[in-house]
Amino acid sequence: MTQQYREHLLFKAIQCLVGAGHKSGGLPTSSVSGEAEQLQQQQHSGTIVSNVLKYTSLPKDTLWADEDERDTNVVWWADVLETAVHWLLGEDTLAEQLYGRIKQMPTQLQQCGENDHLPKALHAVLRAKMILLKNNGNALDKSLKQLVNILCDESSVQLQECLTVNRITDAKGIKLLFQLLTCDWLLETRTALWELEHMNMEDDGFYQVPGEVLEKFQTDLNSLRSIVENIPNAQSRIYLYEAVCRLMAGASPCPTQQLLDRSLRSRNAHSSIFCGSKDRRHQNFVGGERERASAMYVACKYLPPALLSSPGERAGMLAEAAKTLEKVGDKRKLKECYQLMKSLGNGIGSVKA
Repeated sequence: MTQQYREHLLFKAIQCLVGAGHKSGGLPTSSVSGEAEQLQQQQHSGTIVSNVLKYTSLPKDTLWADEDERDTNVVWWADVLETAVHWLLGEDTLAEQLYGRIKQMPTQLQQCGENDHLPKALHAVLRAKMILLKNNGNALDKSLKQLVNILCDESSVQLQECLTVNRITDAKGIKLLFQLLTCDWLLETRTALWELEHMNMEDDGFYQVPGEVLEKFQTDLNSLRSIVENIPNAQSRIYLYEAVCRLMAGASPCPTQQLLDRSLRSRNAHSSIFCGSKDRRHQNFVGGERERASAMYVACKYLPPALLSSPGERAGMLAEAAKTLEKVGDKRKLKECYQLMKSLGNGIGSVKA
């Protein structure tokens, strides 16, 4: 029962982090303590990101010194999620302290590599992200860039092994969400590498990445497609990264705009965010808030101004992206959003940094 309780809390934590909805985790209410139920009821009192920390703290409180190794592995998974939260909150010192505990995988997780490739996939991309974050948005030197790419490639191969097993065992629940997190981080890291290259380009034309880089990005995008088949409200990620892939390829911006538009729409909203809709605040979004904010950010940063419906549309989209990121608790991306506002000279005084 205690193990089920820990797994349920871990499931709720990653559900919050990846924005995969707030439906029941599949366990009967009786298997979850009143403490966890109270957390779920209070979920909207904090940001989506900060709620992860509430859930990850509880499994650790139930561990004792004589626990078997299988249950103490929960601490490693929980620490991975907490590290991700501190990254999003811009709390780099806390993230580095936690990373010191998780950079070495527990022995049992290392030994189960032939049967479960997920820990190694997550661990490799975790290392890649830490290198990028330690670099504080500066261009990587050749050796670091090579190391990040090697780690991403290793993670990608391990993730593909996971997806092969999925077709046999029908993975679901917490394992599927950790696969989604791994794939998210892979695509985020490859996108960040591209943006660092794009930032250093002297001209403002369409920069096309080498074919090998694009092929690896598309491989991870295909992995994402496979994962979200079983997570319907994660579909907005597909459109977002398809758009990023087109930007990396230097493709025509009009279809790219359409993909970003699809990422921004909710299931119940049919108007385009690029068509001057004045009441986007009331669209019925179900999960994926970070991805929608990212889509607005990408549109404002990379699409030609002529594709946006009016001169004020870019400012409005950035303001909305900022509000969404503030709600989610992604302070790191929020900072990037404010920097873009300043660089574009929007003069959005109603949104405070």
